[in-house]
Amino acid sequence: MADRSSYIEDSVIYYCRARMYRTMQISAVEGIKRYPDDPVYKLYYCVSLIYEDRNGEAEEGLNEIEDIPDVSLSCSILLSHIQQPQESFDNILRGKAKEHLEVAGENAMYITGVVFMLLNKPEKARQFIKKVLKVPSLTKKASVLMGWIDMLTNEGSPSKDVWKYFETSDNSSPEAVFGRSKYYEKQENYAKALEFLNQAIVLFPKYPPTFIEKMKIHLTLEDWDQTLVAAQRALLLDGNNIEALRFKLMHLLTQGGKIEEIEDAIKTLYTTMMKCEPKNAELFFESAQLFSRLSGLQKRVIEVTFSMAKKASELKPNDPEINAEYGYQYLYLGKPAKALSIFKTHACDRAVTGSMQCLIAQGEYTRASEQIQVYEECGTEFSPETLYISAFLSDYMSNSSETVVNYLNNAIKLHLNALKGIPWSVKFYITLQPLLVGDICQLLILHVPSQVTNSKSLFGESVKLCKTVVHSVHTSCPGFLGFSTAVMLAKFKMLEGDFSSAKTLLYQSVDKDDSNPEGRIVMAQLHLNEGNLYAASHCLEVALSFNFEVRENFDYLMIKAEIQKQQGLLPDAAETLNFAKTVAFLDIKKEDDLKSSKRIPISKKINLYVELIKIYCDLNKQDAANSAIHEANTLFRDTPEFDRLRFAVAYFALSRNDVNCALKILEEIKPDKSCYFEALKQRAEIYLNQRKNRIKYINCYREAVKEKNTPETLNLLGDAYMKIQEPENAVEAYEQALKQNPKDSDLASKIGTALVKTHNYEKAVTYYKAAIKSGGQENLRYDLCSLLCTIKRFKETEELINSALESGRGVDNLNWLAMESKYLCLLSDVYSKMEMEDQAMSTLQKAWGVQTRVLRKVHMEQADADEHRKKAKEICCQLAVYASRKKDYGSAVQFYREALTFDENDTEILLALAKLQFESHDIDAARQYCATVLSKDSENVPAAVLLADMMFEAGDLQSAKFQFQKLLDIKPDFFEAIARYIEVVRRLGKLEYAEMSLKKAESVSCNLNIDPGYYYCKGLYEWYTGNTSDALKCFNKTRSIPLWGQISLCHMIEICINPDNENFSGENVDVDGDLILKEKAVTSQEGNIRTTEKLLLELKSKYGANLNTRVFNNLIRLAKRNKVDAEAALNDFIEILTDERYKDHAGAILGSAMAYLVLKQTPRARNQLKRIAKTTWNFSDAEYLEKAWLLLADIYIKAGKFPSASEMLDKVLLYNKSCTKAYDLYGYIAEKEQNYRDAVKNFEKAWLLTSKLNPVIGYKLAFNNMKAKRYAEAIDVCQVVLSKYPNYPKIRKEILERSRTYLRT
Repeated sequence: MADRSSYIEDSVIYYCRARMYRTMQISAVEGIKRYPDDPVYKLYYCVSLIYEDRNGEAEEGLNEIEDIPDVSLSCSILLSHIQQPQESFDNILRGKAKEHLEVAGENAMYITGVVFMLLNKPEKARQFIKKVLKVPSLTKKASVLMGWIDMLTNEGSPSKDVWKYFETSDNSSPEAVFGRSKYYEKQENYAKALEFLNQAIVLFPKYPPTFIEKMKIHLTLEDWDQTLVAAQRALLLDGNNIEALRFKLMHLLTQGGKIEEIEDAIKTLYTTMMKCEPKNAELFFESAQLFSRLSGLQKRVIEVTFSMAKKASELKPNDPEINAEYGYQYLYLGKPAKALSIFKTHACDRAVTGSMQCLIAQGEYTRASEQIQVYEECGTEFSPETLYISAFLSDYMSNSSETVVNYLNNAIKLHLNALKGIPWSVKFYITLQPLLVGDICQLLILHVPSQVTNSKSLFGESVKLCKTVVHSVHTSCPGFLGFSTAVMLAKFKMLEGDFSSAKTLLYQSVDKDDSNPEGRIVMAQLHLNEGNLYAASHCLEVALSFNFEVRENFDYLMIKAEIQKQQGLLPDAAETLNFAKTVAFLDIKKEDDLKSSKRIPISKKINLYVELIKIYCDLNKQDAANSAIHEANTLFRDTPEFDRLRFAVAYFALSRNDVNCALKILEEIKPDKSCYFEALKQRAEIYLNQRKNRIKYINCYREAVKEKNTPETLNLLGDAYMKIQEPENAVEAYEQALKQNPKDSDLASKIGTALVKTHNYEKAVTYYKAAIKSGGQENLRYDLCSLLCTIKRFKETEELINSALESGRGVDNLNWLAMESKYLCLLSDVYSKMEMEDQAMSTLQKAWGVQTRVLRKVHMEQADADEHRKKAKEICCQLAVYASRKKDYGSAVQFYREALTFDENDTEILLALAKLQFESHDIDAARQYCATVLSKDSENVPAAVLLADMMFEAGDLQSAKFQFQKLLDIKPDFFEAIARYIEVVRRLGKLEYAEMSLKKAESVSCNLNIDPGYYYCKGLYEWYTGNTSDALKCFNKTRSIPLWGQISLCHMIEICINPDNENFSGENVDVDGDLILKEKAVTSQEGNIRTTEKLLLELKSKYGANLNTRVFNNLIRLAKRNKVDAEAALNDFIEILTDERYKDHAGAILGSAMAYLVLKQTPRARNQLKRIAKTTWNFSDAEYLEKAWLLLADIYIKAGKFPSASEMLDKVLLYNKSCTKAYDLYGYIAEKEQNYRDAVKNFEKAWLLTSKLNPVIGYKLAFNNMKAKRYAEAIDVCQVVLSKYPNYPKIRKEILERSRTYLRT
């Protein structure tokens, strides 16, 4: 006898086990051709014929080889089985095959064992294989077969003995290698199983089953990519490989293939099956079942699966399961009558379920209900399908939501149990039944509240179960054609309140299928929940652009109405809701109405009326609101959701200021109602906001806890305590909630926050540390670090952050990278507060590097990017701040531009860029950024202020005045702008406009008595008009206010140093005036200096010492007018000027010149002042430049250089037309030149600018009027001076009396 090739024999065994009987035949024929003298392949061929019901041909073939000893036993067994199929094999072996059994040799025993394996009788095979296990020539093959027998006869993980059988054989047999792989597969060690299949591919590279098995293992590992690679390699070896074609089609149906590709693939598969396995009823049946369930009932797919089922039915007309599937195919094609006739003639559980579905499809709900009752009475075990039908019929008969949900709950439980433990495979996808899952979920959504807060309730449990099974469908069939699995899963996550996960899913869904309007609508709802009206509106517009039928989608209309309501378009919102009402109550056919996917839940219909009533109330349409209430009462009185309508009625009562009625209505909602806790919340809000009763507010939440002591209610109580600023009580509530739910990290975080609110920082730190030690989440560690930073324990914060970063080193998942970025940002902040700027910036740059990785991962994983993009923007902005502090404007601009890539409409970034360009003196670029901001928001106040400041800085005072005036027309009480406006009009010489702006602000502002901005602006005005006493009083009111405090203190110091705003060196102007000033200084100088020193000390303690305080300190020294202090001031000013950064500092140059004057070194003073005589005017140095130019003019006047003095004074007046001292000096020059009329003009301007309050200028004006023979005018000025200063020296005698005398004569 020829030596048989195990390669061919193994292929026969493999294809028989795989139920590919025609392919098994082909392998047997190959064996016959290769070994014509070996009868065993003819024997195997006959077995394959038996499987195809070709018993006549099989009998004929068996008779031909019956007399050959090695196969005679097997032939007699098979012949007896063909002739008497009902006879047991034990009887056959005791009967006709007995004599063959008695004389059978070792080979005959082995072959009989193989035959029993082929007949799927492993226990019988064991009896024969055991006998030849120790036969040397058969040991290897017998061991492999024995290993397979043990695996097929024992459920669960195989024993170690099985492995020993496979180890006995070498690698010459594919079945041996497959057996080792299957051994690990049954142990669920799929990676190890894959190793052996890879070994098989190396050993048998042209053997298709190796790739088929590898394909199946890859699918078990949920790796579709590698599954397709293996399928493609199998098809390269055998273009008609049915299993590879089936897997490719499964991939298209589950992973989102195009319908044209799916249609081609299923037609190719059917043609191949007809060609290669035309008699394989099980294959046609299984394929019809598999692909129809995965098709989403796409007609072009169902037409082919119908042909498959029909073929299976033709091959096995009496098989009830096959014919039940045939009936279902008719049902899928919309032919329930034909399906029903098939179900009636083939009794089985699926046929009974199918007949019920046929009755429902025909609208015979009563008969279907009767069948369900019979089913229950018979005690038949319900399947997920029958439970769904029960729920469906209960819904039709308007039973309670609890009844419907209970059926659905049980259906999902059974379905999940059926799926339990099945890895991804053909069996898994058949059992998955995504269509049934979709139907159950759609019906459940109709009956659960809009948000399920209690996960342990019936509704909460059902939502959780549905989410689990939909997640399974979404994971395995993300491209399912029946419904969007991502959208469905997102809906359930939203029901549970997990909006973040829902958003991530929807992003993935719309990225893969842009034209999915349902996904866009749900996404719009999420954006609306977040308050992002623009994004929500955009989603609706996109959904509408893909499908105009969306205009009549109820959810679309409800979201649109809510957007309109929040935009203040109440009439439009009412109109949209009224249209939604017509959509919700359309008269449609009953069978369409019962399609869960098209029906609108009662809860949504009631919500429609609730929103409509509220809008009518807001529009003050009481009659319309009342009418809507009556209408809703009629429609929903007997529904379980009726109590939700009470919220609208309560709102209606509140709109009429009937608080008692509103409370009474809400109190009618009893604890057994699903909306009870929402009613409690609304009552609480009424007590707090309407009655201002904090006790009754908190009592509502206490009542909730008393009614239901759960983590959720305790959490609400804690939140309520926090709202009314009682963090101690909040901590108690949160701690009780945490005891019930120890793993809730959000609760732990809230406790920490509440402890911080109580300023019990040490306890908060201790709590956080304990929570982290007991296994708290990473966010608790971050909260602890943040708290330690807040309480300035910087070293501890640094150590803790570095420890956290070290523990996460090497982790590369999205959550950790996002947390690492947050840690690095916080560490940068710590370094900044420790004044370690270099470390702060380098750490922040590391954070930026990590955040870029986060963004890449977000893109790859298609997660929600909004939060991460926002964080990236924040990091860029902070980096820009650090760069600008170092005067690295180029890098700062680059970082801000990078930040704009994450949000091009962020006006704050655009403004920051404008300010940066302004600081770096690129005015054109700064103006461009301001213009961009104003184009996006025409009333953006900071942009308008900055634009005006730029005009001011550039010396374009008229344009700046116009810009500020336009801004103040929009917001008259915007005091920051008024302060700048006063500066502008002062320099334009139009201070009367400042007074008008203050009066306008006073008329529109309702809190002038406490608004510090008003006092600051008033102080500026009084100071610039010479009323320093009132100016000090006003600035004093704002010195403790953060916004105005620093600048107010600076102004107070300036006033106290020079209360009468006189030029530093007055001695060279007017001897009499000088005597008067000296008399004045003697009485008040010491007091002013003491006050100034106190103010400077306060300025340093509040805002820190800096160059400005250093200059002030030296000016105070100079005000003492003694040599020692003057020398100390001079030395400090020289030290400042030797610093390269401040070599041209106008304040230091002015101060050094003043010091030289005190030390009687006028030439040196003049030389110092000449350094800035030609300096370009700028706003930041404006005051120092003005004083320097005036002092230089004063020195020139003393030296008799009037033209040079006039040049300096012209420069002063060019930039400040309200400079009293400039006009005073001009008047002095004219007086010295005996040009008394010009002197009068200049002194008069100075007199008016001081609001006629400065007696020195009044004296000079009166004197020059007298010299100009304008006696009446001189008398008038004298009377004004004397009315305010009755004892003012000399003016009465020398000017008033003499002018009267001259006038008389």
